[in-house]
Amino acid sequence: LKEQGDEHLRKGDSVKAIDFYSQAIDFIDDDQGDDHGNGGHSVEPVRALQGFLLSSRSLARLQQGEASAALSDAVRATRLNDDSDDARLRKVEALLALGLAEHAVELL
Repeated sequence: LKEQGDEHLRKGDSVKAIDFYSQAIDFIDDDQGDDHGNGGHSVEPVRALQGFLLSSRSLARLQQGEASAALSDAVRATRLNDDSDDARLRKVEALLALGLAEHAVELL
């Protein structure tokens, strides 16, 4: 699903990219809900993947003009992976798109 989202994003089809990233995020969220709380996977790689998917969906949402939703995804992505330059960049871009330059500058 991630690869399909990436492919659609590269082709400029952000609507389909959002759909595939959303499916992947939902799949991971569902997998995390089993009895063990981690879907049988190590938590850190899963968090990193969730962060990457959210950051990618944030970019697609920015391309669709959905700045508020893009910001929400970027905030979630940075919470999952504070070291992600991509997630921080998406957060800045979404803040700028929302006319909140003063908040964007604080993140730089």
